[in-house]
Amino acid sequence: MIQTTRRSKTPRPVRGIKGHRTSEEVIFRRELLNIVKALEASVKEELLPVIRADLKTDGPITDIFSIIANLRSRVGDLMTLGEHIARKLANNVDVMQSKKFSNMMRRAVGIDPAETITPDISDILEISVANNVSLIKSIPEQYFGKIEALIRQNVEKGRSSGSLLSDIQNLSGVTRSRAKLIARDQTAKLVSNLNQARQESAGIVGYMWHNSGDKAVRGNPSGLYPNSKYNHWRREGKFYLWKPSKKEIIAPDGKPFRQPPPDGHPGNAINCRCTADPVI
Repeated sequence: MIQTTRRSKTPRPVRGIKGHRTSEEVIFRRELLNIVKALEASVKEELLPVIRADLKTDGPITDIFSIIANLRSRVGDLMTLGEHIARKLANNVDVMQSKKFSNMMRRAVGIDPAETITPDISDILEISVANNVSLIKSIPEQYFGKIEALIRQNVEKGRSSGSLLSDIQNLSGVTRSRAKLIARDQTAKLVSNLNQARQESAGIVGYMWHNSGDKAVRGNPSGLYPNSKYNHWRREGKFYLWKPSKKEIIAPDGKPFRQPPPDGHPGNAINCRCTADPVI
């Protein structure tokens, strides 16, 4: 139930909830990087010494792939943490977003939404957990898969073991960058989806698009991605509906709300840092 203590005279956008650079993202990123560090340590201790020994005969090659197979089999123990980490993120983000949403509504119009776990929110949390478990499992799968590919390429091209060692060590940076992207992107997506569910449950039909205003915004003509397929730069200040509607609904700028964007609401696109400022 929603209790109203004062009424807003005209619809207006209020400051939305950011989905990036949160403490929840930082915790999630740290836990993913710990997984990457464990993978790197196992390769450093068990695989690299064999590669240094010799890559010229069939014997060591067989040994190398056997070692990788053994490392892969032991990843299962590490991955038991996957669901725990994913569920921890979902719960932490839900608590954070719920608190910020309540504070936002009280400050804006004196509305105090009673916080209950609705079926929609429960579904959002479970989908987030499932997606993140899958992504966490993909970290070692891709890491070892790339190592195997590098070894085969090294043998086919007749390169030195030193070149292979360097290539494998360079994988660490790539794997860590992907872990950071997963943490940033999945936290933003979860905040965005919870935002939508709670705003709609409070009767809010739309929002004003607000981008981060920097060079990384899609479509910024002087930024990093000026030719992006979907232009988040031009969406700044525009009003969008949460769900498609055949009925024309007028936004605070006097024009009809636009239909939902084709690439999703703020925070839905990969690495999107935009915010949905609810129209209350």
